[in-house]
Amino acid sequence: MQLAQTVLVIVPDRELQRSIAFALEAEGLQLEFHDSLAGAIAQDRLGAASCVVVDEDALGARREALAQIGHATKPLILLVDRLRARSDIEGVAVLTKPLLGRLLVETVESFAPLRPDAAQIRSFP
Repeated sequence: MQLAQTVLVIVPDRELQRSIAFALEAEGLQLEFHDSLAGAIAQDRLGAASCVVVDEDALGARREALAQIGHATKPLILLVDRLRARSDIEGVAVLTKPLLGRLLVETVESFAPLRPDAAQIRSFP
């Protein structure tokens, strides 16, 4: 499935960036990379994306950072090393690293029909 949308990827690790680029660009997605959430916010890039993929390592104070992204009303995919308590990550799709198979692609594609102003919440185990 080819999608015409921009995915904002906030990942500090270059190898993980390359892996994500390989998987998502092969699906026809346009990607914009940032090393930190602060950098993406400073450049006012949250509003330009249809979906945000963020590695937990790019977050400072995690709860506050997720709230900042949440105010942008964009679908959010959080990449974590291990799954945390559900209440800590409410309102985001959570994927555990390492990313295997097509899980990231399928999760991004599942957000494709969402409008930027949609108020839907999705959570993945």
